[in-house]
Amino acid sequence: MSEFQRSCRRVLAHAYHILVSAKRDAFRLLDVTLWPLVLFLSMTLFAGSFTADPRVIGVIVLGALGWRIIYHFQMEAVQLYMDNYWSGMIEHVMISPVRWWEFILGGAISAILKILVIATLFLGLGQLVFHFRVTHWAATLGGFLACACCGLVWSPAGALWAEAVSALRFAVAPGAGRRRSRRKRKVTGSGRNGGLIWLPQ
Repeated sequence: MSEFQRSCRRVLAHAYHILVSAKRDAFRLLDVTLWPLVLFLSMTLFAGSFTADPRVIGVIVLGALGWRIIYHFQMEAVQLYMDNYWSGMIEHVMISPVRWWEFILGGAISAILKILVIATLFLGLGQLVFHFRVTHWAATLGGFLACACCGLVWSPAGALWAEAVSALRFAVAPGAGRRRSRRKRKVTGSGRNGGLIWLPQ
């Protein structure tokens, strides 16, 4: 088996890990059912009280969907890491031949599956309730792809360059750095997937 095939199997194993965890813990299914629905209804009903223009509602729905894309592409890899941490398996992951980008791609596959469910929910309800539909699919998909790239970039940035990300967060949101506790514990990985992971004490 070639190195590329082994990498693909590790990526799929990470994605399978996330999906099995979601199956075992029904609460995680709320990420693709209840919470997106709450977001959709709260924003659209609020905007609908001011205007009935389906174009305005459409922008709000697509914006909310873009936010969910960023969220899932960023959080799936983080959730995978924390699952291993809570189960006491993170030391085994650190010494395994798993590379950090395989971790990220495994989360991305899970994110794509969840986003397909949420997109169907958002666009279906938008057309059924507010009578809007997407007309410029190329531009819309391009925007969603940009959101996915933002989430993919933010995940490894937060894991590998924690201090740089904290500095960026401080620059973008003044006061955020002062609110953050200075007490941190550094966990270093060994092997080829080693990096800096910051966890609060």
